Amino acid sequence: MVERQSVNSSYCKSIGHDPAANELHVEWHSGKVSIYSDVNAQEFQGVISAPSVGRAVIAVKNTRNHRYAG
Repeated sequence: MVERQSVNSSYCKSIGHDPAANELHVEWHSGKVSIYSDVNAQEFQGVISAPSVGRAVIAVKNTRNHRYAG
């Protein structure tokens, strides 16, 4: 299980990164978790430190494959 950090966003609830798999884990306010592939540690740091985490997540969402956890 990847540890996620709560974020101040109306778009998503928390995000985390799996450096071994290069995956971004996004928990939505609904409780579902999406996992986006090919996201390295530098890109994750860009997302977590962005002025708008939601917009940064959307940029990843629009350019990466994903699956739902569980």
